[in-house]
Amino acid sequence: MLDTLMEKETPDMVGITGPGDPLVSPGPTLETLKLVRDKHPDLPLCVTALGIGGADSAKALAELGISHVTLLKDVMSVEAASKLYAWIRPSTKTMPLDQAAAILLEEQDASLKAFKAQGLTVKINVTVYPGVNDHEVEAIATWASEGGADYINVQPFLPSDDDDVALDAPDSNMMMDLRDTAGRLIPLVSILQGCERRVLCVTELGNKGANGTPLPKATPEKPNVAVVSENGMAVDQ
Repeated sequence: MLDTLMEKETPDMVGITGPGDPLVSPGPTLETLKLVRDKHPDLPLCVTALGIGGADSAKALAELGISHVTLLKDVMSVEAASKLYAWIRPSTKTMPLDQAAAILLEEQDASLKAFKAQGLTVKINVTVYPGVNDHEVEAIATWASEGGADYINVQPFLPSDDDDVALDAPDSNMMMDLRDTAGRLIPLVSILQGCERRVLCVTELGNKGANGTPLPKATPEKPNVAVVSENGMAVDQ
C-alpha cells in the first residue's frame, strides 16, 4: 500500500496512528515501522498514541530512529476523562470507565518519562472540548513542561455529522486564551508543523471485519460490541 501511494507523492513523513492506540498492541506497529525504515531509510517516521503501553515501546521506537512521538493528552483528571470517553480499553477487556481512566493517566505519565529517557522528541496534542477539558489545558501544559515534552499543540474540537455525542466547538477567544496560556509554559506549535502535515498515515486494519466492511463503533449508550465467527474458529466478525 505504501509503495502504491508513494508512486503518486512522496510524503514528508510516515505516521502510524489510530483507530485505537498503536502502542497498546505494539507488535504490528513496530513491525510496520521497521519495514518502512528498512525499505525507505531516509523517510522520517512518527507515531501518534494516547500513551497506553508507550513506556514498554520507548526503547524500540528510539532504536528505529523515529522523528517524534505525538502524545494525545486531553485530560488531567478521571472526572474529565469520564465526560470525554465512552470507554477505554487498556488491554483486552473494557474496564469500568473510572478505573480505566486512572490507568490511562498513569500510562501517560510513564510514557512521557520513558520517551524522554530514550531521547525521543515528544509533542503533546490537546484537543479543547468546552465544558469538558478547557479548564484543564493549563494543567496539561504544566504537566508536559515538567515532564520534558518538547512542544504542545492546542487545537479546537471540530464537530461533525458523524459524532456520536453533540459537543460544542470552542470559540476563537477561548482558543486564543488557552493557546496563550499553554505557550507561556511550553513551546507552542501549530498542527501544521507536526506529524499531521503531508503525512501518509499507515493505519492498522483493526476497524474492519474479515470481508473488509467497517465494524460497528461503541457509543456511550452501547459500550459493548458483539462479535461472531465466520469460520467457527476465529472471532473475526
